[in-house]
Amino acid sequence: MSKEPAALLKEYLAKINKGEKSAQEVLSAVGGWMKESGDSLKHKIEIEVEAAVKRMGFAKKSDVDELAEEVAELRKLLKVKKEAPKDIKKSTKKAAKGKSK
Repeated sequence: MSKEPAALLKEYLAKINKGEKSAQEVLSAVGGWMKESGDSLKHKIEIEVEAAVKRMGFAKKSDVDELAEEVAELRKLLKVKKEAPKDIKKSTKKAAKGKSK
């Protein structure tokens, strides 16, 4: 339904007056049109907001959440490396000193 809302309503009112459609049919049709229009408008707004946010250089919540997960994983890896057994740390230090001489 690509007609203007006012023209659409006039058309439906004319059909009700002529007895071609019942008020219930018109109400159902108008309700369907409103839902379609609302969904279309919502989609267009989401696209525009996303484009504006991107132009301004802001990060989306999903991007921030993804980075937070990655940082948490890296911290776990770092913690595991810091807790490595001391003899492994000493042997790697000795090996490194021996190579530099």
